[in-house]
Amino acid sequence: MTTLREVYNEHVLINPEVQKEYNTITNRAINLVVDGIKSNDGLLFDLYSNIYFTGSRWDGLQVGTNRQECDVNICFDIQQESQATLKFCEDIGSPARPNFAYICLEDEPTDALEDICDEDHELGWIVSPVLLFQKMWIAGEAYLESVCNVLNIEVDDDIYSFKVETKISSTPWTLTLENENFRKIEIDIVPAIIVHANMMPRTLKQKIKRIMKSIDSSNIDLDDQGVLAISLKTDSYRFEVDCHELERKLLFRKGQAKTVVKLIKYLRNVRKGPLEKLTSHMIKTVVMHKILAVGDDDYWNNLEKPFEECTELLVEFIKRRQISDVIFKSFNILTNKIKDETYLDNMDKALRNINCLLQDGDTDILFAIGVCSFCNESFTNPD
Repeated sequence: MTTLREVYNEHVLINPEVQKEYNTITNRAINLVVDGIKSNDGLLFDLYSNIYFTGSRWDGLQVGTNRQECDVNICFDIQQESQATLKFCEDIGSPARPNFAYICLEDEPTDALEDICDEDHELGWIVSPVLLFQKMWIAGEAYLESVCNVLNIEVDDDIYSFKVETKISSTPWTLTLENENFRKIEIDIVPAIIVHANMMPRTLKQKIKRIMKSIDSSNIDLDDQGVLAISLKTDSYRFEVDCHELERKLLFRKGQAKTVVKLIKYLRNVRKGPLEKLTSHMIKTVVMHKILAVGDDDYWNNLEKPFEECTELLVEFIKRRQISDVIFKSFNILTNKIKDETYLDNMDKALRNINCLLQDGDTDILFAIGVCSFCNESFTNPD
């Protein structure tokens, strides 16, 4: 019978040499585009701070090398122009999002800063996530138009020309890079505001310190925790407050924890159907909850037991219809993303079937391609 480690080595483990090449291309493309954005917009040039690489690629949670996609935040420091604070409160008429906040300016914005601000009759001047996104997008499109939507990138002493197509979906500005010598590369870009400690309300500071104690870190400087306010078009006036760096620290040096995340992601990819909407963030969050609950790094030195127990925890969370964010506990990641109860019922059934296979120790059927999510009957192609 195939072991979990064998499944991981054959289907999940990335080829480091191949990935190194794609990382080089991606990094150089991102730097070219970011420099182009800054050159086409004076305010963004002044506010620019850094590039933050986020998502599975950069977190060490990528499954295989067939899909080349990554997420990037272009980070701006609003306090270079004006003092600001986060204000957590719900937006009437919008869904409840306890991890979303307004960025409120303490003073009237400068003429330049006003381009990305709105005036609210209760909150005063606020930074607009929509206007910031639009400003970044316009500058980025202007740069790409100036280079005829082609990026010339050096790889191993050769220059390759990548044709760039762009689109805006529900959230990011997506660049698709194509060259006949490489797989298609997708880069999702979203602007973000750096959240300094003096911008944080007391409740947010308490949430961060609670996680830092679990990590047992000697560094409790809130300015070093990489908190970002992400500009998403899903909310017209508020930013999503993201503590991604804390999540990275939570998974850091936890033995097989990342391997467990990747194996569950691969299982989702194989089973498809009712598991397709189970996002990488949901899976990672389940494992992070297990890390916080166990509190013992030695637990993660084994692969089989953590994989089984994290999958069981996922089954329990889906049954309860609740995957809580590890920072903002009242935020339900699951039902915020999946609102169709019928779909959740099917996901529940599929995961309970997976759990039964785990109990039987049948790894071959568990990871078999083309097996029904509910009954494990193999689909066959008559041709």
